Amino acid sequence: MAKMNQLKSTRKTKKGLVVIGNPLMNEFISSSPPSHLRSRFYSYQAALGISGIVLIFLSFRMPVLFFVGAVLLFIRRKWRQKTDDYAIHYRHAINALKKKKYHECIDHLNKIPYEDAPIGYLALVKASCYLELEDTESAYQLYESFFNTKPFSQWSDPLYWSAQENAVILSLEHNNFTLAEKILISPAENSSAGNETAKWREQYLKLLPRQ
Repeated sequence: MAKMNQLKSTRKTKKGLVVIGNPLMNEFISSSPPSHLRSRFYSYQAALGISGIVLIFLSFRMPVLFFVGAVLLFIRRKWRQKTDDYAIHYRHAINALKKKKYHECIDHLNKIPYEDAPIGYLALVKASCYLELEDTESAYQLYESFFNTKPFSQWSDPLYWSAQENAVILSLEHNNFTLAEKILISPAENSSAGNETAKWREQYLKLLPRQ
């Protein structure tokens, strides 16, 4: 128990639990919506938008091009709103995360079917937002669901180690030693980065109940 109290004190600041994951979030997510969320019109809309920007750029030679370009951008925006709702919410969510608008990020993620396998990692983005908002219970529930249901291949990459550590901390605080052990004893995909994560894994393994 003394070790557990010591762990908690080292993982907290005056504002709450220290979040490890967010500084690395942009390493495994992209500002561009995954193909899984795009409609078949997305590439055409992108071409329309590029054409509009080019025309506006050239309008210093022929002012009328500015209005043509603006019309193309307006059409692209309205068209995309009708066909690519999920992609729009994805962009807004990632932009909100970068601006540290965590409530807004969560609201947009809630409008995306992120449970689908190709983008299941968005649950980790949402969990880190809850940690930033000091809602550790909601974060824990997301981590528990993700690491218990997603295949190991989806979270074994070193880019996910910060999320793993957050999950271990919350699992220990909730006495969910089974989940903590599952994460801690999972093999490292990248052996060159193994030493980097070995220290924190060893630290938390010592807190697990002895069999």
